[in-house]
Amino acid sequence: MPKRKNTTTDLNPGQRLMRDQQAAQYLGISRSHFRKLVSAGKLPQPINLDGAVAWDRLSLDEAVDDLKDQDINTFDKFYKGPK
Repeated sequence: MPKRKNTTTDLNPGQRLMRDQQAAQYLGISRSHFRKLVSAGKLPQPINLDGAVAWDRLSLDEAVDDLKDQDINTFDKFYKGPK
């Protein structure tokens, strides 16, 4: 029986920079959805280190925190109504 190709990229817990596939995996989303979110400005642009393109894990964490705050604020405005 042939071995299955490994479709995930292992993440090192201390790793700071990630390629797009790793960053998508880190966030638990597909690579294509990750790229759409970057293009839409919802996630940060990559860092270019002499031609090596990578995303900073801390910047991704900050962007997710910002998105969570926006979702909570939207929820509060919708369900609590005007003050």
